[in-house]
Amino acid sequence: MKKRILSLLLILALLPALSLPVLADSYNDVLGDAWYAGAVSYVSDHGLMTGFGNGRFAPEGTVTRAQMVQILYAMEGKPEAGGSSFTDVPEGAWYGDAVNWASASGLVAGTGSGRFTPDDPVTREQLIAVLYRYADQKGSAGTISGDLGSFPDAGNVSGYAVQPMQWAVGNVLLAGIDGNLKPQGAVTRAQMAVILKAFCEKILSAGAPDGSVTYEVETIDHNTRYPTDAIIYKPVGMEPEVGVVFYAGNPVDYRDYGTLLTAIASAGYLVISPEFPLDTAALNVIAGEEYMKQYPEIREWFLAGHSHGGGVSTVELALRPEMFKGLILIDSIIGVPVTQEGFPVLTFHATEDLAVPGYQHAILMEELAAADTTEVVIEGGNHAQFGDYGIQFNDGVAKISKEEQLEITIREILKFLKKYQ
Repeated sequence: MKKRILSLLLILALLPALSLPVLADSYNDVLGDAWYAGAVSYVSDHGLMTGFGNGRFAPEGTVTRAQMVQILYAMEGKPEAGGSSFTDVPEGAWYGDAVNWASASGLVAGTGSGRFTPDDPVTREQLIAVLYRYADQKGSAGTISGDLGSFPDAGNVSGYAVQPMQWAVGNVLLAGIDGNLKPQGAVTRAQMAVILKAFCEKILSAGAPDGSVTYEVETIDHNTRYPTDAIIYKPVGMEPEVGVVFYAGNPVDYRDYGTLLTAIASAGYLVISPEFPLDTAALNVIAGEEYMKQYPEIREWFLAGHSHGGGVSTVELALRPEMFKGLILIDSIIGVPVTQEGFPVLTFHATEDLAVPGYQHAILMEELAAADTTEVVIEGGNHAQFGDYGIQFNDGVAKISKEEQLEITIREILKFLKKYQ
């Protein structure tokens, strides 16, 4: 009887840990598995956004126009600012210098009639337009432009914001919400954190707000040594000892997974993404091996792949089981069963994926029965949002944004790599 009572007390003691997910950054309203948790950590660590009292971040709260310019003003180092040119920005207001600096710098122009409307929620298109101007002034905007035509509400984008929104979509700073851009929608604090993190990492010299570069990219052209081209993503400021070989899906260009792979590299891993003949992984099932040989300092390698690329990675694993420490399959088909007992495998399945639908994922899971498999199901995600190649004709319509889907994917991959390296 005493043993039963002790067991019950032990179970009750563990219930808080079992029922409550880990909180991020000590905020009691940001769960560790939230799609924006990593971004909240990033903006907090870099002093871009802070919480409210009582340990709250208020992820669903809206960002005001005053808060938006204050964030950029802090990123710029809070330079000297002139007097106010807006009738509704009183002298001495906490956001006054930020608004005046943003106005003098040409980042904002107000909302008409000499007003800035600092307390109004900033809209998605307003935020993107300001970030685009800021990046352009820094010489970091680049020339990438996305297609807004795939969004049903593209016609609602204001004229001044069309080019910035194309830029944001092309650089994967902004994805749709339920398939729409919602340009006049208010920006939530969670969305702001995700967009800021992507903006700092992808646009501002691929680095953090302090200008430190977190990864670099090397493109290798094929020659007598290398049968195909490849992109090598390298972390900066550290010597990686763990590498990932990534195989793209069919028929997707090997360069179209930059958002995912740069995030992995930024976390301290060497990432190799080789090209395939006709963008078809099955035409070279050991494409990454020649590149792996050039990095003897890498003590452990993981294989990863999306769609058919994942299927091909299972073939390479069967051919070279001694070369790899683990396998990552992102909405993949199965090539051959993984027969190594207890071999670490991480799988992803997005519920709205029609390219590799649920029944195919079920077959994959059956063929991984011998492995030590961690399965991640992304509710509302689809096939194409794992990459940067745009809409896929045989795919389902995502119910979550691309940022949300990739945030989950990157977080789970990094947890897997850290656990098994």
